[in-house]
Amino acid sequence: MKLKVLIADDEIMIRKGLAAFPWADNGYELVGQAENGEEALLMTRVLSPDIIISDIKMPVMDGLNLTRNIKKDYPSIYVILLTGFDELALVKQALHLHVDEYLLKPTDPETLLNTLNKISKAIHIRKNKEAQFQKLKVQFQTALPTLRSNLFSDLVDGRYVSEELALDTFRLFEIPVGRYVVISAAYSIEDTPSLSGSRQEVLENYMTSMAIRNTCKETFKNLTADTLTYHSGDRIHFLLIFSESISEADCMAIVQLGTHKAKKAILSDLGVHLSFGISNMGDSLTGIGALYYQAAFSLNQCCFFNDDPTLYFKDIQSNDSEDYHVPEARKEAFERSIRTGNREEMQNFIQYLSHLFMTSQSPDMNRCRHLIIATLLQAVQTANEKALPNKPSSDHNMAWIYQILDRQTLEDLMDYTENFLNDLISESCKNTLTHYDDTANQIVQYIKENYSQDLSLDLLSEYFHFSPTYISRLIRRSYGINFTEILSNTRLNEAKNLLQNSGMKTAEIGRAVGYHDTSYFIQSFKKKYGATPNEYRNILQI
Repeated sequence: MKLKVLIADDEIMIRKGLAAFPWADNGYELVGQAENGEEALLMTRVLSPDIIISDIKMPVMDGLNLTRNIKKDYPSIYVILLTGFDELALVKQALHLHVDEYLLKPTDPETLLNTLNKISKAIHIRKNKEAQFQKLKVQFQTALPTLRSNLFSDLVDGRYVSEELALDTFRLFEIPVGRYVVISAAYSIEDTPSLSGSRQEVLENYMTSMAIRNTCKETFKNLTADTLTYHSGDRIHFLLIFSESISEADCMAIVQLGTHKAKKAILSDLGVHLSFGISNMGDSLTGIGALYYQAAFSLNQCCFFNDDPTLYFKDIQSNDSEDYHVPEARKEAFERSIRTGNREEMQNFIQYLSHLFMTSQSPDMNRCRHLIIATLLQAVQTANEKALPNKPSSDHNMAWIYQILDRQTLEDLMDYTENFLNDLISESCKNTLTHYDDTANQIVQYIKENYSQDLSLDLLSEYFHFSPTYISRLIRRSYGINFTEILSNTRLNEAKNLLQNSGMKTAEIGRAVGYHDTSYFIQSFKKKYGATPNEYRNILQI
């Protein structure tokens, strides 16, 4: 598509000269000619040009005021100002208005074309970016339901390590924040003949599940600021978001009303009975994983009741027996910190556990100790998995468990835990470094025993079953020099011994230590020892 150009100049000869430019031949379309800035502004509204070429000095409205109005109302239009040698002071004002280009009058066709092409390139880049942005925007809107569901599951799994990161994502998706309740749902269908796991049965179950999700979501969404959904197996989970201004009592009353309406609608429309498990109320996004655990736990207890109940976590779980739920993502991050020796990530996990214990309604030291013991057992197992094959575990002594059981305060318990893990990481890293050095020594010993062969990193890779890159890095870490230097030093050192203790000729010695090119052998020997092999032998005989 050709770019549209509008000319604005009060001198008829300038307008005619510009109009005579071969616009179409160069990929442009001249759409209009204005005699002053006011006309140009009116024609802009009608013709929508891509580029305006305007004289800087005109009656009624000059080029500066025209530029000011264009940049304010039509920022995507590019402006080229025409100016004379005696008007350079006005150019400075134009620059403050972010004019795109200016040309001195009279301008030649080549200069005008170069300026137009420069602007054309910028316009096409901008339009391509806008097109890409619109395409991504459409894709984003299409994927938004899935992204919202993934966001809920990521919160459940504890994949957001800070409240601020979760808040940023909620802002991106334009999801409100405030107070939160998680509802887990399961359904049962009566008087339905079994289809023995057929494709039709799978399809009907899927359609039923989707219908239940949509009906419940619409019911809850009409009563809340927003509602997110998440499927886990045959369960459907809902994250209800309430405004911070609504009291907890009112929120829970809305939950009761919403679940009652949803049950009634689903039973009437689909003949399906729903059971609900409902969490306590929370006020942090990073705590949604714990709310999910509460809702799922409550739903699991529904099997002990009849008539498809709605069970609240607060009614079936007393404060003095509160469990501590650690999301899978947190566990994975902790295990990774032990495996990689990342102390910062490990300390983040310890801080998370401390916060979990301290913010519970009634911290139970026995449950805290049991969770810490399970955590440290996981850490020890992970550390031992890093050990060399057939190497004894570094931790046969389990006396630390008794140390955990003896801790009487949360502060003392967490201090001991952090110290234990720091020592474990230190020992694990030490064992890892020893393993690296042992492996590097084996590789270098192989080089020293087989230097006369055509050795290469690829050959070592096949023999030791490591990648060439890994072997190269391993040697450099342990010896400070690379594979080529070690091989060269070994060969030249043996060549020196043969020059000193044998009567072999230079070419024979070169071949004996692995050099097929005698010239290259002589050159390498001289570079290392400052003398050719013959010169070195002569020196020894003096």
